[in-house]
Amino acid sequence: YVSKCKCEPFQRISASSLVRYLSINNQINISSLSTSENQSNNVSSNVSMYITHKCVLFDLRSLDEYDMYHIRTAYNYHCVNIARDRFPTEMLLNKNKPNTYIIIYHTNEKSGIEYATHLYDKGFDNVYYLTGGIENFVKKYPEHIEGEYKEYLIMLKREAKRIQREAELLRQG
Repeated sequence: YVSKCKCEPFQRISASSLVRYLSINNQINISSLSTSENQSNNVSSNVSMYITHKCVLFDLRSLDEYDMYHIRTAYNYHCVNIARDRFPTEMLLNKNKPNTYIIIYHTNEKSGIEYATHLYDKGFDNVYYLTGGIENFVKKYPEHIEGEYKEYLIMLKREAKRIQREAELLRQG
């Protein structure tokens, strides 16, 4: 689910693990509205490891970038505020809270690592960095993206799959 590099003080979370959490969380919200006890029991038995932890997502990019696209449920928190010790209420409420992950991401792998380190140095022991940043996440999971370019991103993924299938057929034929 999460890992830690030896040279980094903070934890990491993979895109696939985050998607599992987002999907399970959505099922829990839907099942709580369901009147069928059977359905609710099936969902809860499959997701017990995910509901024991709360994840709070923060997009560290600019507001303009966030508005273009961001991971569903993420808050915008521009990275320049870390050095100024300006933290959003949602982040402060969850700082070092048991069973809570504060997950941050930036554009790509390199652009956010220093901010994860700064947050850890400022006492956020439960900070996790999304490995690969949003660029990696968007390529794999555009269906979990919100914002102005969501449909465009989904279309790009479909087009990439189509091109990959055609290339495979050409290699075979």
